[in-house]
Amino acid sequence: MALYHSGRVGGGGSDFCRDAFVAEVLPPKDAKALADAMERYLALTAEEKRALSLHSRKKAEEVFDIRRVYDVYLEILRQAL
Repeated sequence: MALYHSGRVGGGGSDFCRDAFVAEVLPPKDAKALADAMERYLALTAEEKRALSLHSRKKAEEVFDIRRVYDVYLEILRQAL
């Protein structure tokens, strides 16, 4: 599971974090929130960790696919010109 603080996460990263099965968004500089999230992860069974890992990988491949990223950048350039 990815743990992100609520600071600078943009674009695909914020889309990625919206899926609670993939990531938890944590407040910045909150050691207790980080420790709690880590404890929740450590409490998962091996099967749950594997399922989380597989889901996270699939989500990352969808969100950060080079064709998708290329299309997004191309659209930004078209709008700028």
